[in-house]
Amino acid sequence: MIIDYRARQQGRAIYLIAGQKATHTMPLKTSSQVRDGNLPACISTPADLDFLDPANPFFVTDRALLSYGQFIGGSTPKGIFQHTRPGVTILGDSGGFQLISNASLWQGNATRAQALTWLEANTNEAMTLDIPTMAIAKGNPLFPTFDDCLNTTLANNAFFQRHRTGQTRFLSVVQGRDRKEAVAWLNAIMAHPFDGWAVGGDMRDNYVWLVELLVRLRAAGLMGDRNRLHVLGCSTLTHAVMLSAIQKSFRELPGEAGFLITFDTSNPSQQMAFGRLVGRPRITKDRGTVPGDFVMTSYQTPTHTDHSPSDPRSLPIKSSRISERLTIGELCAYPNPGKSSAWDTFAEAIIVHHNLDATLAAIDEANSILEMPSVFAQQIAPTRIIRAYEVLRSIFQQPDPVSYARSYAKLFLTL
Repeated sequence: MIIDYRARQQGRAIYLIAGQKATHTMPLKTSSQVRDGNLPACISTPADLDFLDPANPFFVTDRALLSYGQFIGGSTPKGIFQHTRPGVTILGDSGGFQLISNASLWQGNATRAQALTWLEANTNEAMTLDIPTMAIAKGNPLFPTFDDCLNTTLANNAFFQRHRTGQTRFLSVVQGRDRKEAVAWLNAIMAHPFDGWAVGGDMRDNYVWLVELLVRLRAAGLMGDRNRLHVLGCSTLTHAVMLSAIQKSFRELPGEAGFLITFDTSNPSQQMAFGRLVGRPRITKDRGTVPGDFVMTSYQTPTHTDHSPSDPRSLPIKSSRISERLTIGELCAYPNPGKSSAWDTFAEAIIVHHNLDATLAAIDEANSILEMPSVFAQQIAPTRIIRAYEVLRSIFQQPDPVSYARSYAKLFLTL
């Protein structure tokens, strides 16, 4: 059965995979370019791994993230993350992380112009070019202090404002290692707002701050049409449902019905790089003094070095549509000599496809449980998760949402 996550995600915060080059390009290869045409029985063509195509035989979603960072200084190959595809939204990351990891990439206005050009040519929505406060911890010589990160970001924003063509919807990024820095950063960038908002840095999983951020933006008249919030680099099950709760509550405010939260990681690809398949979520209720679990799971996968290509057994992990139909031999048909991975590039693409499907399924299951009346949710999920979800689900209906959120700060720290 094909799973349509576009329908399942309605009304919830939406997870985006941060796409890598291989995930981007593999589905456009011809069958003869892959394993000499010897594909698994359940895959008729590499295009079956295009999860942004409604005709996908396994699952479909309609949003993904593509980062400029992996293409800095090189060409961008044609692939499935195409912002011109009907019904598809590609969110662009501006490559700030790569700039702070490699100081030689920073060339001032030339870097700004290249990033802006790439984002407008390849994305529907995109983050502005921020300098993450992580640069300070990394010891980047160009951005050694908070003020260096913020002032360069403000200069980047001014450049984008002057030279943008209007083809791409830009989100202003809020950074900061603590509340004081985050407030200072927000106050500075609010003077020249773009079309929505994004949160990075150490405060991106601080629910008190996320509530305060939205309250401050709405009080300044900077929500409404600027109805996007993207949270960078987070995708735990807990974070997924808490962001959904915040979105649902904020949407109930006058004029905010179109508000949408998205969040991303490259976890499906990273898990593949570690040789792991994402399994079904582990969601259990509290048992006495033992707290319940609310986590994704992953397992070491069979490889060519462990199994024969003729092994007819089915995969032991069946948490995706593709894993239900694959045999171990089909996954492990070819080695990949000279690489750290024990699979060939097509097997790697299959695993990423599986991991994304399983991740979206786990997020769907977690949200479905928390959307039930708490008397039923308590039979399945941990009490602390249910309570925190309920607090955030009603947060913007409180007379003072920020004070109300702060009163539950200790609860949020247990998540």
